[in-house]
Amino acid sequence: MPSWLEILVLAVASAFWPILIAIVVLALRLAHPIRVLAAAGLYLTIRGLVHAFD
Repeated sequence: MPSWLEILVLAVASAFWPILIAIVVLALRLAHPIRVLAAAGLYLTIRGLVHAFD
């Protein structure tokens, strides 16, 4: 069971990066979280670059 401090940090992070925190929480429940986290990181990086240069 997570501690209150961990829940607080996740709550604050989700206020700023809701999609990222959801992906991390879901990925950590899977058998191979590294693949999901790498794919999500690549997706969010490309999405951010497209948004920045659009």
